[in-house]
Amino acid sequence: MPTSFWFRYVYLHGHMTSHPAVTQRIKLNEHPGLKFDRLAHVTNYIFCQGFLAAKLRPVVHWEKACGIRVEENVCVNIVLMEGEGTCEDKPLRLVVGRISKLA
Repeated sequence: MPTSFWFRYVYLHGHMTSHPAVTQRIKLNEHPGLKFDRLAHVTNYIFCQGFLAAKLRPVVHWEKACGIRVEENVCVNIVLMEGEGTCEDKPLRLVVGRISKLA
């Protein structure tokens, strides 16, 4: 079983679309007391660590490389067994959508 989870930030709109995609790794066994059972745990970790601004939380979702959406309640082990997120060349995609302006 892989000990790391690889993902790539994909920005759909805004000023970040011209920037190159960034691939990041989370070492699953390096965080005692934290469980990464579900993708939601990984998403929460990304926001708790400040890798993305908190205001973006409502507009992110996961996708496989082929574009199929992956729900956050899916087990990380299942995603890894399917071959997604296992290495830098096969990252899962964390898609960041557009924030609508607050009135």
